[in-house]
Amino acid sequence: MPPNKEASSVTSSPAGLICLPPISEELQLVWTQAAQTSELDSNEHLLQTFSYFPYPSLADIALLCLRYGLQMEKVKTWFMAQRLRCGISWSSEEIEETRARVVYHRDQLHFKSL
Repeated sequence: MPPNKEASSVTSSPAGLICLPPISEELQLVWTQAAQTSELDSNEHLLQTFSYFPYPSLADIALLCLRYGLQMEKVKTWFMAQRLRCGISWSSEEIEETRARVVYHRDQLHFKSL
């Protein structure tokens, strides 16, 4: 899935910083070094997971980190930055509804193979 160049230009700064969406209850902006996320841009496992579902659960991220020796905070930041680059912004209801459908579909495929 190619990044949305227009979305990344809005959230990047000349100093190589990316502004992540507010994630705390206080809704404070979070700035991170673009290099922190770009080093993971070629990771095939992350790209595949992102194309399957751009909002993986913390358990999914933890599994990716354990399996492939990645750092949790970097991977969480990479997913947030990737969603910004692609212009993806879902409400929490949309995320949970889609996650439930993905899990249901995956379970249906699993039980059909039995």
